[in-house]
Amino acid sequence: MAEYSKASDEALYREIVEGQSEPVCRFLPDGSLTFANQAFSRLFGAGEPLPQSFFELAPVSDRSRIRLSLSGLTGKAPTGSLEQRVLDSGGRTRWLQWNVRALFGEDGAVAEYQAVGRDITTRRVAEEALLQVTSEKESLRLNLEAVFQSIPDGILTVDQDFHIVRTNKAARNMLGGGEPLEPGRSLAEGQESWRLALMEVVRQTLRSREGVSEFRIDCLQDDLPRVLVANSSPLLDHQGTFSGAVVVVRDITRLDDLERKLSERHRFQNIIGKSPQMQAVYGLLEQLAAVDTTVLVLGESGTGKELVVDALHYGGPRAKGPLVKVNCSALSESLLESELFGHVKGAFTGAVSDKAGRFQAAEGGTIFLDEIGDISPRIQLKLLRGLERKEFERVGDNRTYRADVRVVAATNVDLLDKVRQGQFREDLYYRLKVVVVRLPPLRERKEDVPLLADHFLRHFAKSFGKSLDGLDEAALALFMRYPWPGNVRELKHSLEHAALLSRGSRVVVDDLPQELADFAHGTNQPRALFGTAGDAAAVSGEGARRPADLGRADFLDALARTDWNKAKAARLLGISRRTLYRKLDELRIVSR
Repeated sequence: MAEYSKASDEALYREIVEGQSEPVCRFLPDGSLTFANQAFSRLFGAGEPLPQSFFELAPVSDRSRIRLSLSGLTGKAPTGSLEQRVLDSGGRTRWLQWNVRALFGEDGAVAEYQAVGRDITTRRVAEEALLQVTSEKESLRLNLEAVFQSIPDGILTVDQDFHIVRTNKAARNMLGGGEPLEPGRSLAEGQESWRLALMEVVRQTLRSREGVSEFRIDCLQDDLPRVLVANSSPLLDHQGTFSGAVVVVRDITRLDDLERKLSERHRFQNIIGKSPQMQAVYGLLEQLAAVDTTVLVLGESGTGKELVVDALHYGGPRAKGPLVKVNCSALSESLLESELFGHVKGAFTGAVSDKAGRFQAAEGGTIFLDEIGDISPRIQLKLLRGLERKEFERVGDNRTYRADVRVVAATNVDLLDKVRQGQFREDLYYRLKVVVVRLPPLRERKEDVPLLADHFLRHFAKSFGKSLDGLDEAALALFMRYPWPGNVRELKHSLEHAALLSRGSRVVVDDLPQELADFAHGTNQPRALFGTAGDAAAVSGEGARRPADLGRADFLDALARTDWNKAKAARLLGISRRTLYRKLDELRIVSR
């Protein structure tokens, strides 16, 4: 009866497990299979002999792990589960989760194991894919973090309430580090100049929802001046909602210092130029500024003679004294004498009181005599005495006054030629030309044109409240071809005209004055704004014209080109000043 019952139980067991869709097997402690249902056979046999051992289902590398898991099943905890990589009958790798029960004999030892498997391949593939993605994301995060921390520019992310979200190492080093830059702290906690500047950058970004570029920050770090530049961009969260700003800070102290030094190499005081000719002028000016000798500055109109005088005065020992400038060509002989040396009451009609002259006004400083070539012989003689003896008399006075002044004279005419023609005293000429500073015309130092153009354009763009990035290629090419008869002054006025009219980010040819545009199209040759009529003809290619051939437009043009300086306008037209005044009266041109 017992045998029948055992057989019946076995038959019932087989009937139950054979109907299962999941693989079921039994095996001995050494792995030998004692039973396998049809699902098991289909999975691992499919026409091929079944493995002899449960352990053979797994790769060799996994078998010790499986044995270890099975050894943990005891009488108190007879069940457990394990996940196993297997190769199915098609040679494909699959994952099974076995729910295992240990069956014990009368001696309490494990007699057999029963295992019911469930295919978890899909889940494990998904988990491994997720793990791979997670690993890649973590690897990417670590890489980005390494990049973030290694970038030499300081980076800060700030939320809409000005609280710091993150900073990198460079930002902490650059801005002092410590608690003020810890996440969660507010940028508003403190009055450091860099903090106030960054607050403004973030405020502009939050307000405009647009980035801020090249925001300059001058600050102190360890009591040393530093120059920083900040750029910012708005931050968006994963839903595209505005959430704050990222600020990138770069320390440009060294670059700023190099640019300043480079700029100094390209200028002396306010004189600009990197050409060899200008470098030679700078070297001479540095030597002359320290001494008290008389200097004669030669150069065409518009080359910057007044700037040379400024450099000599303010770069020397007389810098704290007055700098008095006199345009000798703008006054008649009598007025010039009175202007230079002064007069006493009653010296001439209109002299209602004593008046000190420019020499006396320049006591302890420098007097600049511009257009020295235009003074009369009588004034030349009186000036010679003043230079040789450092003494002078006022008009109408016989008393002698001492004059402790440095004299710097300038002209755009050939004084030596005037000496040869008897129009200028030879002794005065040599007394003035103790040292000569010759300023080259702009056409002879074309490499300075871009530097000057950039300087003036930035100046006028700032004055007019415009953002100009320079000249376009065509305009720059025109500037390099144009002979600049008016020299730096003409260049400056041309760029003022262009900056005022420009509507784009760069100056184009159409923004320039008409004479440059005409030159670009080959319809006009520039006329000189300096020297004699012969000089003008040499540059323009035209011969001098007779006064009778000159019309109202010619006189107005000459006056406009010379800022209404009568002496220069007369030279430009190739006529005398007396003829110029007569023609102005005839044409009813009123002087400014």
